[in-house]
Amino acid sequence: MKKTIATLLIILSGSQYGQTKPSDTLTRNEIIEQKETIISYLQKNSIFLKNNFDKKYTMIGDFLPVDEKNAYKLAKVSIDGCWGYIDEKGKEIIPPFYSYISQFYNGIALITYYSDDAVFNKCERLINDKGEFLFPDCSEQSSSSIIPERKKSIFSQIPNTPYVKYGPQKGFGIINRDRKTLVPTQYKSITFEGQHFICQSQDEKTIDLYSEEGKLVFTAPGKYAYHIKDQYYSFMNYETGRYDLIDIITKRRIFQNFTGYHNPGNSKKISFRVQDYRQPNKFNEDENVYMADQNFKIINIDHPNAKNFEDQYLVQETTENNRLVYIILDFEGKVITKYNEYEYDLYNYFAPFRLNDPAFIQQNASRFSGYKKINRLDDNDPQYIGYFYSFHPYNESSHEPRIRKGIHFLNKKTSEIFLTLSPDKYRDPRTFDIGQVSVYNIPLERTEIYDLNGSMLFSLPFDASNDPKEKYFQVIKNNLYNIADKKTHNLLFRNYYKEIKKIGDTGLFLVSNGTHYGILDNTGAIVSPFDKIYGYLNEKKADYVYLFKSNMFESFNTASRKAEIRIQYDDKNGSSGQYINGIYYRANIAIDQYGNAFYQVKNEIVFRPYSSK
Repeated sequence: MKKTIATLLIILSGSQYGQTKPSDTLTRNEIIEQKETIISYLQKNSIFLKNNFDKKYTMIGDFLPVDEKNAYKLAKVSIDGCWGYIDEKGKEIIPPFYSYISQFYNGIALITYYSDDAVFNKCERLINDKGEFLFPDCSEQSSSSIIPERKKSIFSQIPNTPYVKYGPQKGFGIINRDRKTLVPTQYKSITFEGQHFICQSQDEKTIDLYSEEGKLVFTAPGKYAYHIKDQYYSFMNYETGRYDLIDIITKRRIFQNFTGYHNPGNSKKISFRVQDYRQPNKFNEDENVYMADQNFKIINIDHPNAKNFEDQYLVQETTENNRLVYIILDFEGKVITKYNEYEYDLYNYFAPFRLNDPAFIQQNASRFSGYKKINRLDDNDPQYIGYFYSFHPYNESSHEPRIRKGIHFLNKKTSEIFLTLSPDKYRDPRTFDIGQVSVYNIPLERTEIYDLNGSMLFSLPFDASNDPKEKYFQVIKNNLYNIADKKTHNLLFRNYYKEIKKIGDTGLFLVSNGTHYGILDNTGAIVSPFDKIYGYLNEKKADYVYLFKSNMFESFNTASRKAEIRIQYDDKNGSSGQYINGIYYRANIAIDQYGNAFYQVKNEIVFRPYSSK
């Protein structure tokens, strides 16, 4: 029987083999004959095919780990549209009987089939990497609630875990990848937080906590519960809608009758942010937030909503006489000082680490006020380095324009200006590296780098920016780019380009000249010519780059510096294709991140060649 196939050419580079272009109409026998010819070649050149797996299956996927912690790998296989999995020795772990099978997530895969050949009797089940079903009956994947009228049980895998929430009609429970029941099927809802399963009773009045080993470790009255930090969980009272914070190890109630708790992050002085609205059933009005220290003592009980600044002090924004006021507190809740809106804006820019030192602020207030006519250029620099333009005051009588007076670099941790330069000669102040700043010298056309004492460390003969994690400077000229070696300060390329992407640690670069892409090495030599319309870096397989012409895909191996696979296809539809989960799709062709390719005869997958190192 004749079938239509998209025109394509597959060339496995670096060899003596080339497949001729198939005709537009091929019989199945002719396609199989082409497949066997390529298999014969691959058996001589591919480690993957040494066990002749491909003679049995229509299609073979990649051998991939079944979870992130296990070296055990399985490959998806297909026979006439039915799917299963084999191991690296060719043993069928899951026979290819199923209309659909997913990839493995933490040792668990989803399969789909239709029982009794009934199109509308769809079955979904979970299976582990041993080929064992996790539960016996035909079920349905769903994250909804249990409905008594539902005939099938429902299930959903808890993200990033080997645990499955499984719900027969009587309630939800938990089963793991090894088919062990961890939580009995009796609960209305189950979540997983802080290494515990939080299980809500059917009447929504009790919460049970189970460990990952399936042990019931804590029970408390409550409608909902949430993990806050370590062994601390908040439990919501069924009647009041308010929370108690409980240490589930000591069983101690730490806070009671509040509306919420949050872990504030990496602070060494604050353990919790405690929310309290103080108006029952009005949870969006009159919110107050309190800070609790490491001993769970609320610090700012008299000054709600104060915020922690870098573990240096607390600052509360409030109003007095209809004006904004900022109150500075220590970590005992004692008021240190307060500033009006203008003062806080000024002093918080120049001395954010000294706002809790009113004597220092008073001594330097006139100095800071002298820079009130400024144009701030920095935006939340993580090193607290400020750089800004100051101006001569505007003279209204003579209508003189504001003139830039200087470019200033400010160390916000010491509140000292460590460098001042002329705005007529310099531009583009920026942070360069840890403890370093840079500015572009306009007359000399050089980038000068200074330390935080204002001493010049070195200068570069171009306009450069720096990523401390990279070994090259980025060089900018007329909105085009080059790169320079950080040790020698020499430019790598003779020309400037629209886009430059470093290809891992290979010493190669994916480069665009504005119209086409090519690959250069670190000497500027052309490794792949500028005749591609697009280039794509493979993040999961860094030694490969995908290059595309208008009607050809090329998988470029950066180690051998050769194109391992080229696929030419009919470009009549003009589609540019798309990437989905690491696979490039276009027309009837798909290419995955490992260089595998397959094509279709109408809607039937016929053949998938594989090439390997």
